[in-house]
Amino acid sequence: MFSPEELTTDMQKVNQYLRKLIEKPEYAGLQDELTKVYYEEGEKAYSKKIVELLPVLEKEFNTGFKKDYPADRLKVYTTVGGTPHLDDAYTVFGQVVEGMEVVNKIAAVKTGKMDKPLEDIYMTMEVKEISPKELKKLYEKIR
Repeated sequence: MFSPEELTTDMQKVNQYLRKLIEKPEYAGLQDELTKVYYEEGEKAYSKKIVELLPVLEKEFNTGFKKDYPADRLKVYTTVGGTPHLDDAYTVFGQVVEGMEVVNKIAAVKTGKMDKPLEDIYMTMEVKEISPKELKKLYEKIR
């Protein structure tokens, strides 16, 4: 899940100013520190560190980094989870209507850096053509 700060912060702008900050002699070790956090603690810890740096960036460059974020999406990503950087760029192409035990097994595998599974997971999917009536019946079962 994401924090509200992560979602309401213009990360593209933050990264632009972060590069400028790292170039300043008084912040010489910052790049190494951020790289270490990213590779040793993962993406969540890295994002948290960036959010912690916002006051420094705002003071150094006299600018803000807030952006509007739809309230409905904010609620979902801070309570349920998800992948906000895929919004408006990718389409959901399916939903598991049976076989959740397989999804749970995949979710339980051991992962390494960046939450990538230590061993690749292969799967096959079956696409079935069904009538709207059958589809409605399936969705009613999973709710």
